[in-house]
Amino acid sequence: MFCRIGVFAILAAFLALAETSQAQDPAAGRQKVSRRSKDAPPYAAAAATSQQLREESHDSFVRGLLPLSDHLEHLGLVYEAEARHAYDTLQRQTKGTYESNRATRFDQKQLERTFRPVYQARLTALEDVVQRLEAFQQPASTGWEADVALAKVALNRAQLETARLLGMKGAVIELTEAEERLAAEHYWKRLEDARVGQASLPALVQAVSLLNISPEFRRNMLQSVAEQTVIWEMEGAGIGRSDAVTRAQLDLSWLDGYKERRDGSIKVNDAAWRESDQLAATLFEQRAELYPKGTATLGDLSRTWHLRQQMHQIADEAHYEMPKASVEQHNRNLALLKEAAGATTDRRGRAAADVTFVALLGDLKAAELARK
Repeated sequence: MFCRIGVFAILAAFLALAETSQAQDPAAGRQKVSRRSKDAPPYAAAAATSQQLREESHDSFVRGLLPLSDHLEHLGLVYEAEARHAYDTLQRQTKGTYESNRATRFDQKQLERTFRPVYQARLTALEDVVQRLEAFQQPASTGWEADVALAKVALNRAQLETARLLGMKGAVIELTEAEERLAAEHYWKRLEDARVGQASLPALVQAVSLLNISPEFRRNMLQSVAEQTVIWEMEGAGIGRSDAVTRAQLDLSWLDGYKERRDGSIKVNDAAWRESDQLAATLFEQRAELYPKGTATLGDLSRTWHLRQQMHQIADEAHYEMPKASVEQHNRNLALLKEAAGATTDRRGRAAADVTFVALLGDLKAAELARK
């Protein structure tokens, strides 16, 4: 599942402040910011942790200990933390506030100076990923060609979002065309691997999620995956265990979780959101039970919590009032996740990056709560 919330969605909302001359409703993709003391920058801890995660994730990835998809998720969280910290710092320096229907507006060049290091760092990291994978030159290696294609999709999307932020219209047109081509290449590579048993259904679902296709095709694909996973569960296959079934059902349910209006604001589908939220909660519980047995990893557990956190962020952005029980349960699950990470004493392999990923999730959540 690929949620709407991301570092460049955040940056786009911030830069939009400089593009209008009249105060607008901040509902369209922006976060509320409350007044706080300058002595306690809420995202300072997250920014520091993000530096550590960037290094540890890179180290694990180049040593072949961390899959590309996990590394990309780590990088996404790193730059979300840095973007939020950059904006919060700018806001404090200018004594900007963001309340009700009034928004402080910053000069476009000032915003670009603030955020340029953030998206330039992201581009540099993704360029390094693409170059390393291409240099590997092992067509016979399982999933190599599909991974190269996925890395190129990620880099192209970052370049496209950067071009949009900087108003580079020519580059936007070229990169938009490239996005569809690269996403299609990635899908066909994953499909080829899946046909010979070298790509999982979740990897194929990820490939489909990147395509610019009709909702009907996407729904049919996810429905097929959910049905096949249930069949495997009935046959007792490991790839059809309970958490795999729940995840497939969640991907399908979330298709109707929210809709983005033309003005950029979000409308949550109450019934679909509640169903998806419950499935996300069930998925975390299932993997929390599997974790002590060694059949689910800390990475599995943290990705599951992060998935639900993204759903909650979308609901919050849409000003959708989440059930109190859901919020409290989600916070308790974070405490369980942090406890599991804290108990991880062997930090060899990818473990150090996984533990720091949990720490960054916790820092971002603490900052989010501090700003409310």
